[in-house]
Amino acid sequence: MLIPRFLRHYSYKIAVLASVLPIFFAIAAYAESATPTALPNAPTENPTKSNPQEPEKISNPAISADGRIRKAVLVIPIARDLSGQKLWQDDNKWRNAWYEAALESGGGLVVVPLGDLSDRVDIDDTNYENATYLTLSRMYERYGIGEIHIITAFFNQKADPKPTLEVGIKKLLQDKNDLSSMNFTIHSTENIDKLMSRAANEIAKHIYTQQTIDRSKIEFERVKEINARMNVSDIREWEELRKRLLTHGNIVSIKLNSISFYETTMTISYKGTSDMLGKTLVTAGLRVLQDGDSFVLTLK
Repeated sequence: MLIPRFLRHYSYKIAVLASVLPIFFAIAAYAESATPTALPNAPTENPTKSNPQEPEKISNPAISADGRIRKAVLVIPIARDLSGQKLWQDDNKWRNAWYEAALESGGGLVVVPLGDLSDRVDIDDTNYENATYLTLSRMYERYGIGEIHIITAFFNQKADPKPTLEVGIKKLLQDKNDLSSMNFTIHSTENIDKLMSRAANEIAKHIYTQQTIDRSKIEFERVKEINARMNVSDIREWEELRKRLLTHGNIVSIKLNSISFYETTMTISYKGTSDMLGKTLVTAGLRVLQDGDSFVLTLK
């Protein structure tokens, strides 16, 4: 069969196109079937809105999982000298002194870490200055303690008038670190080992006292003041009222601030709570009204 010349020119291209088109349509069909479709109620992601994680809530380390208050204190002893600082080294005399002090004066409430691998991972003599209650959080559960004190000791041989052991105490708290210091002057009968032992025992006794003291009793014994005013305009009435109030144990003193025709103002010093003071004033024959930070008193 004879094919016209102009058809012979395009016959090859037509044949190639005919063979490629099925492949193109197959690829297009696969791509359409592979395109994911959104579910009807699926949430869409907003690229312009960040989704920050909620900050981790840290429980109070002084309270155990079953709600008991932990009173034990973990003491981490750091010895400092001109060459550097020591913690887990065997020649840390300050740590050795604390092992004995915890047994002799700690009353079971002073703990010194063992210095095992877990302890060395959490803290060492290169990072103790940056330690916080968060970085040492594992130690609270490991030792069953409620507080951690990092206590450093530096023997200052040039101190005046005698060589002195300079002790720094860093109490790790949730919101901040509480810093304090103590100095122990060497006695003529002491060497450095005995000086460190005396210092560690005194601090351990202090820690034990602080952890076993009755906080409510301290608050009751603390003397507080409150201002009051009363419709007493005669000095003799004032003296009689003052004597009557001072017969009650929780009223320590009453100071007259001013007296006029209309009223008398006074400052009452007392122990206990303001509610206890109010009951005392009622028992003494007065009506008590609260006016901000002061009392208004009237005779019944």
